[in-house]
Amino acid sequence: MLDSAMPLARPDAGLQHYSDHLHMLRRWLSPLEAWLARYSDGPQGEASFPAVARVALIDADLADPALAGVRADTRPEDDTVWPVDASAAYRRGVTYVIEGS
Repeated sequence: MLDSAMPLARPDAGLQHYSDHLHMLRRWLSPLEAWLARYSDGPQGEASFPAVARVALIDADLADPALAGVRADTRPEDDTVWPVDASAAYRRGVTYVIEGS
């Protein structure tokens, strides 16, 4: 059901919907990416897969000239507070959900 509420779920999705989708993901991923960067164990550890700079990839898409005339979504970033004492297993679970989406 969550997928159907996403801006790109519309059958007539266009550049505005794509831009809205990217801004929504950026607001959600930015604080999450900063939270994950605080740790050196778990899914982002050196012995595991390299970290993915998701926000940088989103920013690159938003900077594409094709979106130059599209109205930007200016809502503030998500203010979710991620637990400071989260275990590596918890962070692996969060990362698993991100990768799945």
